[in-house]
Parts: sequence; structure tokens; C-alpha cells
Amino acid sequence: MNRFFFLLIFIVLIVVGWSGAWIFISSQITDKAEEFFLASKTQNLQLDCAELDVAGFPFRFDVTCTDLTLRQNDLNISIPEIKTTVLVYRPTHGLLFAKGPVQIIDTFTGSSREITWDSLSASVRTNGWTLARASLEAKNIQLNDTIFGRTLVASLEGFEAHIVEDKELRDTQIDTTFYNIFARVTQAEAPEFDVKDGTLEMTALLMDVPRDLKNWSLAALSKNWYEESTGLSIDKLEGSDHKSSISIVGRLSTTAQSMLTGNFDFYSTDLAHRFSNVLNSFELDTVFGLKSEDGSNYQSYSFLHGIVMAGNAPILSTKPPR
Repeated sequence: MNRFFFLLIFIVLIVVGWSGAWIFISSQITDKAEEFFLASKTQNLQLDCAELDVAGFPFRFDVTCTDLTLRQNDLNISIPEIKTTVLVYRPTHGLLFAKGPVQIIDTFTGSSREITWDSLSASVRTNGWTLARASLEAKNIQLNDTIFGRTLVASLEGFEAHIVEDKELRDTQIDTTFYNIFARVTQAEAPEFDVKDGTLEMTALLMDVPRDLKNWSLAALSKNWYEESTGLSIDKLEGSDHKSSISIVGRLSTTAQSMLTGNFDFYSTDLAHRFSNVLNSFELDTVFGLKSEDGSNYQSYSFLHGIVMAGNAPILSTKPPR
């Protein structure tokens, strides 16, 4: 009897203790979120949450923001609901879900657009302060113009993007790591540009990224990217629709002065003529390159100390990424 009594007391203490801890942590989450939204009111990008709720007791923390709004100058974006879930026994893995439709209104231009989807979710997993994996997936996305009724601007049947740490390429001496990137778009349509059954797929390698998330910045990347065999390597970027196709491969890095440098090969088929109503023949040759005997176009793009070159023609100047 005494053993049962002491066991019961122990269980009650555990339950009461964890209940108090959960309530305390949830209140801290609420306070930090409210501080964040309040601080944003003095920034160029202002965020506001009409209702913030923390639920999921006892084994989860479900943080739900209802009617999230983002304002920047004349641009207003409203999202009905965003929910973030973290399991108590797996605190380094977070899930995010969003409900639409998203309203995008520009009071300066008078434009009004809406984004809808069937499902949209994101996942982030860390190893301490190192990003292990991040994913974003969505199905049946539509962008509509809503000024007069609903006019389809673009749609995607599916979208997914993943960034995964390659542990075998870690450099423990300078505390950097590498990330494999994969993204795919399926069944894309854009009636205004006569795009039907469009697909796009990319694989890339992001090199020499600080392992500590707190140290992530453009300045840190540009500092790491001036060594040989560093930077962003696009191994595959291929897309096609019912008329055209594109392919891009290359690498982007920086100089010791943090200026962008790199080279990209741009191949396309039956794409240049689709821009003939907005570009003249000289501009088409500059952007897409000359047509070869098989009917495809090729152009070489390069970054030379921050200057973007299309072939041998400078077309754009960029600032150091820092």
C-alpha cells in the first residue's frame, strides 16, 4: 500500500511539474512572439498577427498565428493562418503548415492578386545550431489576378524544394559544411506567356557555409567563397514546356574583394522567339546567343569582378554580397 501511495505521489509530481514547465515554455513563446511583432512595427517590413495561440499540451507545442499581415510601403500581404509544430521529444525538428488564400495588394499600382493551394508545408531539422535539412512542398498552387473577377496568371501542379547537409564534406577545421539542393516544378502554366505543361528541375551544391546558423550571412559566404572550388555549383537546371526548353550549368563564387565571379552556360530551344515582342533582334542575340545549325541557342554568362557579361558584352553591374 505504501509503495503504491508513493508511486502515485511521484506520478502526480511528474504530471504537475511537466504541466507547469509546459505552461511556462508556452508563455515564453507567446512573449517572444509578441516582442518580435511589436519590434517589427518600427522596421521597413512590418508584421502583425491578429491572434496568436499556443496549444498541443502535453507532448507538442503548436504555435498558430491567425490573420498574419506583412506590410512594406504600399504592399500588403495577408495570410489566413500559419501553424508551427514542434514535438517535445524532438525539439530540433519543426513543421510548418499554411492555409490560404494569400491576398497580395499593392495600393500604389492598384494590383490585387491571390495565391491558393491545396496543401503547403515546410519542415526544418537541425543538429544543434547546424541546419541538417529543410524542405518545402506544395500542391496545386494558383496565382490569380482579382481586380476584376478571377483571372489565372500562373499555376503549378506540384512544387518541392530541399536543402540537405552533406556530412561527409564537413570541414571541421574552419567549421563549414556543404549542402545539396534539389528543387522541382511540375505542370506549370502561365496563359499570358503561353506556357503549358511546364517542368523545371534543379540540382546544386552550396559550398563552404558556416555550420553555425547564427553565423549565416552574405558577408560570411563571400569571405568563404574566394578559395578555389568553393561557391554555388549548379549541376543541373533544366526546364521545358510544350514549345521550349532551357538548360543552365555553372558555378558562382567571389573574389578576395567579395566581388561575384563565375561562369554559366545557357542553352535554349525555341525560346528566343517568344520574347520577340519585347526585345529587338540585337537584344535577343545578347540574351540568348546566336542560333546554331540544330536550331538551339547558346550563350555564355560570366561574372567578372561583379560585372555580368553576356558573351563579351557587359549587361549588369552587381554589388559585393556583404
